[in-house]
Amino acid sequence: MYIKCILSISLIFLAGQGRPPPLPGQRRAIATIERAAKRAEEYEKVKKTRLRYIKDLIEEDIKDDGTSEVKKKKTYLVFPYKDGETLERLIAVNDQPVEDSEPGSSLSFGGISMKFDQDFLKRYDYFASEKPNLHFWEDPIKKTRYITAFPVDFKPKPDLADKSLFDPVANRLSGTIYIDGKNNTWKVEGSMAGEASYYWGIAGKVYSCKIELKFKKFEGTMVGDRMVVDIKYRIVIKKGSKRVTFVYRDYEKVSPATK
Repeated sequence: MYIKCILSISLIFLAGQGRPPPLPGQRRAIATIERAAKRAEEYEKVKKTRLRYIKDLIEEDIKDDGTSEVKKKKTYLVFPYKDGETLERLIAVNDQPVEDSEPGSSLSFGGISMKFDQDFLKRYDYFASEKPNLHFWEDPIKKTRYITAFPVDFKPKPDLADKSLFDPVANRLSGTIYIDGKNNTWKVEGSMAGEASYYWGIAGKVYSCKIELKFKKFEGTMVGDRMVVDIKYRIVIKKGSKRVTFVYRDYEKVSPATK
């Protein structure tokens, strides 16, 4: 269940309809989000047709004292396929090579959908944030291009219905998106308010869920850098607390995939 909750988490965009008109600060936030969404769609096309990279998926159990223990690590090669799709090939488990692994279907940015799925995105409202701006070097080693990213807060609209397996978590996420002056998204952080129940709590519960996504630029394209999810849950009677980390690395450009 916790992996499926992770698969449901996406970047968050689009304003509501049929509701009171937004305040001036909210209108600016919505406009910022819409521009960033459009730019991200452009990057998504490049990523899925021209980029090959490595994805590490690391699962850790979090103990009561706050320490963690790595339980599993899987490493995938992600590469363009055709018709704008990508495939993943499992190449290592716990840092041991896997031979002759068969390609599998893409998990869309390694389990996190960074596409702008309008059906998902319109469940949130957006607001001017009181959090401070982020300041950093785009290349911290060479210290090239000093970035300022501006925060936009998001929270779920009221009275959202839980219609799918993912909705109990997605409908309770609130947080902040950091976007620079060129409409690039650099960071998303969010947490779930309250608890999420499945089948009235009989099948399980998610007690808390906290996410952080970071992005970076590779040859002019914004790409995933790292995503960390901390989640406390119960499946029937078994309780657990896990951290799942996705690391995206070793990007390289390849020729466009053909049919």
